[in-house]
Amino acid sequence: MAILKNLLVNGASRFLNTAYFQDVSIGGTASLVSLSLSGALTVDGTTTLKGATTINNTMVVSKASTFNGSITVKSGVELYGSTPYIDFHFGNSSTDHTSRIIESVSGTLNVQNNLTVANKLSAPEIVATNISTENLRWAKLEEITVADLGGTFIVAPTIFFTEGATSVYINSISGNTVTMTITCDAITSDTLGGHTWSQYSKVKLSGMIGGCVLGSSDGYLSAKLNTTAKTANVIATIENASLLSSGTTYSGANVKNLAMMMYAVGNGS
Repeated sequence: MAILKNLLVNGASRFLNTAYFQDVSIGGTASLVSLSLSGALTVDGTTTLKGATTINNTMVVSKASTFNGSITVKSGVELYGSTPYIDFHFGNSSTDHTSRIIESVSGTLNVQNNLTVANKLSAPEIVATNISTENLRWAKLEEITVADLGGTFIVAPTIFFTEGATSVYINSISGNTVTMTITCDAITSDTLGGHTWSQYSKVKLSGMIGGCVLGSSDGYLSAKLNTTAKTANVIATIENASLLSSGTTYSGANVKNLAMMMYAVGNGS
């Protein structure tokens, strides 16, 4: 074994066997057939890897990287950031993105542009607007008896609140329980489908208020529909109630696709 403290090579050199270096500085181009590193490797310039590269430990890339070929990941992929996202550039488009998957709110993935599912889509609850009923079916439709509902069972009389002309005042919020007053000119009668929307009538709310998607939120009327003031006083359980603010009125574009279905007549006045 030869030990060299300083080695300066001005031309081409070739090591026919294994060489061990403690500190190496390469000012030009280096061509390596096989390289095994047990310590850190710092590259300040461009690095081209033409063959297979195996990394048996952690690799940290501090700046943007471009891969001109495909990448195969045999375990998980974790994305970090204030709003982590994946951008797609169809047809090598130079626009910011043609489609995007982003977590804009904690726990909620948003798919920007269209999403097509070629096979089955399964979820305990699906919330959708502007849905086409063609080829739409349920794998299971749970039957609820009249005894389970209580009161008088009726067939879904629904109020569709006028888009752009409806306001919702949030009276109070306690946990997921939201007390609200809905004002809309669509409230012209307290009777719909032959049944009176009386106090304690059970309702389901759908649509969006502010940034809060209601899904199919259960609730009840805290008072009979007021056809004079054009108001509906509702107490509902909303999963994302934290996205609403007490003492705030939401109107205009902040109220979208709001609808209220009554599924059991109340016993109040």
